[in-house]
Amino acid sequence: LSVFAAQAGARRVVAVEASRVATIAHKVVEQNGCADVVTVLTGRIEDITSEVDAALAGKAEVLISEWMGFMLVHECMFHSVAFARDRWLSTGGHMLPSECALMAAPFSGKCIVEEAMEFWESHPYGVDLSPLGPIALDEYTREPLVE
Repeated sequence: LSVFAAQAGARRVVAVEASRVATIAHKVVEQNGCADVVTVLTGRIEDITSEVDAALAGKAEVLISEWMGFMLVHECMFHSVAFARDRWLSTGGHMLPSECALMAAPFSGKCIVEEAMEFWESHPYGVDLSPLGPIALDEYTREPLVE
């Protein structure tokens, strides 16, 4: 996103990455000739405020973030984005994306349930493990299933 922002004409871009991907981001920025515009900082935004303050030297006109995981909240990044917005976004500045919509619909996942329960109902080595099936199914369905 930072390279795209630089290519689109941003005067200054501060990229914040908490994971090891920051090392790769540095290389991507350099290889795309954006090192004079893009500064990559490593750490959680809440933990590196002085570094961000120094790199920004003021307020940001645009805050771009790829914070949405499955169902908008899976990666738990919203609090960090809101923190950055409240601290650095200028009055009248823009957040991208600025809004989201979550749409949900009921469905029947009979094949998913059957697949998750198959082992527990198969009596492996002659042992009835069926009482564990509902517990395993509960664990299996706690996380989003993306196929």
